[in-house]
Amino acid sequence: MNKVTNKDAKLIYSKYWFKNMAFERFPTIYIDEYWEYSIDLFNLREDWEWFLERFNKEFSSAREYLEDVERVKDVLMEEFCTSDINEKLGSYKISEYHFPLKNTYEIPEGDYWVVDLIKAFNQTLKYVDVIRPGVTYEEILEKATKSELLKNSKVLRFQLYYRFKVPFKAIMYNICDRLLYNLTLSQEFQKKINTADIICICGDSLYIPREKADLVEGDYEINGIGFHIRKKSVKSVMYKGEKIKWLETGKTNYFYKNKYPQYVSTDEYLCLMKTIKNQQPNQMDLTVGFEEQIFYVMDN
Repeated sequence: MNKVTNKDAKLIYSKYWFKNMAFERFPTIYIDEYWEYSIDLFNLREDWEWFLERFNKEFSSAREYLEDVERVKDVLMEEFCTSDINEKLGSYKISEYHFPLKNTYEIPEGDYWVVDLIKAFNQTLKYVDVIRPGVTYEEILEKATKSELLKNSKVLRFQLYYRFKVPFKAIMYNICDRLLYNLTLSQEFQKKINTADIICICGDSLYIPREKADLVEGDYEINGIGFHIRKKSVKSVMYKGEKIKWLETGKTNYFYKNKYPQYVSTDEYLCLMKTIKNQQPNQMDLTVGFEEQIFYVMDN
């Protein structure tokens, strides 16, 4: 009998926490042996153990967690966003981008300084004046919940945006471009980075070849715009006759099959993690399953 412990915590972690993005579902198998193997392969041990400790202290079940998420989103919509948010976002006109717009697959392989906005979409809401005056997202969360998981959840923030009645992603990424462009106009920024060296914008991030600038990783603010500077690398590998690209961050990875972008199936994530480490996938890597079930073992 396959042993499954902490099922509710695993469900929330895999569907509402991993990679901090709600559309990812990983790890897919909750059986202890497979779960622990996947966590270690993706360097998630510290993150998972912190999550598990907090979940067990703060919630009695996955249902309680999800119900609390909905309650907190109600509070945020009422106290953080203005009542005319849908009208203002809906009337925003998407303009031409100031930087070449690329997805990860289109970015040349290499080492980069990545300049990305801190809580980017909240900064875009501030830009279009749809945040209630005198409040911050953090202050409202502090009053709305005692849960450290919810206070640290990027997914919660993204789920809030899905409450909007307009297609928000294209609008808000376009505003990210405007914010980053305004950032590059500052003298403080130009002392460190030649704007001609910026090769593209990807999502809410600018990419600068690492050899073109002498920067220090960290969190910064210029003219009210908060941003991170991080070292990241775009890499590629051949897998089953296809060129797969990924953004190396030191922990988890998105794997891209083409420029559209199309992600590699999560069933193949473990195999790809082995491939990029020049290791052969084993039977555990090749196993396909969901939660407590094992379906089959893929051909190598």
